[in-house]
Amino acid sequence: MYPSRAVEKCRAALFCAALLAVSLPASEARAGPRRLACEAADLSGHFPDPPCRAQCGVDCCHGFAAVALAEAALFQRTGSKIALSEADLLLQWLKGRAADKGQSWSEFWKGVSTEEHYGAAVSNLEGGLADKSLQLILDNGIIADKPSGFRGFAAGYTRAREDRTLHDFEPEASLSRERGAADGAGRADLARERLLIRRLLGAYKVRRVPLKTAWVETPPGEMAKEEKAGRFSDPWRRVEVDTALALSAELCASRPVAVTLVKGFQSHVLALTGFSEEGGALAFRTRDSGEKKITALKERHLRLLDNDAYVLDLSPDAQPPSPEDLAALLELAAPK
Repeated sequence: MYPSRAVEKCRAALFCAALLAVSLPASEARAGPRRLACEAADLSGHFPDPPCRAQCGVDCCHGFAAVALAEAALFQRTGSKIALSEADLLLQWLKGRAADKGQSWSEFWKGVSTEEHYGAAVSNLEGGLADKSLQLILDNGIIADKPSGFRGFAAGYTRAREDRTLHDFEPEASLSRERGAADGAGRADLARERLLIRRLLGAYKVRRVPLKTAWVETPPGEMAKEEKAGRFSDPWRRVEVDTALALSAELCASRPVAVTLVKGFQSHVLALTGFSEEGGALAFRTRDSGEKKITALKERHLRLLDNDAYVLDLSPDAQPPSPEDLAALLELAAPK
């Protein structure tokens, strides 16, 4: 049986409680001035809505973080704030899981529905990494969100999930119906929207940001010195990374960052959208989708972050969007 909402809420509460309970001894507090790229950053104005959205018990926090980065990139590229659809991204993600096995949506979910540990299987299928979700948006595009947001979609999706009838759940038809469109016309509209967003975000690349350790090239002079002394010289060496400085540098450059909190066997992905200094330490603003909303991360919590974070980089050779695409985006963003 799939975990109940009460169990999911309990898990989320325990995870957040564990996170917020972490503290550093006074001896670990940083002393002396920092060399920050800027004193503070606040990218909250790059998004179309407040910083908390709800994933409604679906294990797709990686998709919510990826959508946040895509929305900010779209705003920076075009000046338009438009909400993108986490539901569309989730369905693309799950269709990709079926395609990896060479199966149709219906065939894939019929097989999953017979698994003994069905709930864990579905949770594993929904879960993923922010870089994969970001690449999916860049490769396939994504549609604009509907007025009811993810919550409107999740009601039907989670009901089918719990009833083990996802094989009868039609992804494209469900998105079309929620737009109030006829199936054929709705599918064509969705395809046009994905193509438009893909073109507008086409100049972006996903870049990994190491937060704890990184591999850097050994300077040629140092390698020559080691080789002359008859010692092995590794062309790469591992260096420690200042997590707070690495994150603040990206935010100062107006790049929100997708990060993963890890506690035991649990993980949660969210986006960092700004920072400021409080009492000699940095505090980071977030966009979060979990049951217990994490609105900020203190610097002492950064030890819980996975080593890999991700941003979207705009190519230096990027050309401005075409007037036709900008006009189409404005029409898409207009209130319905």
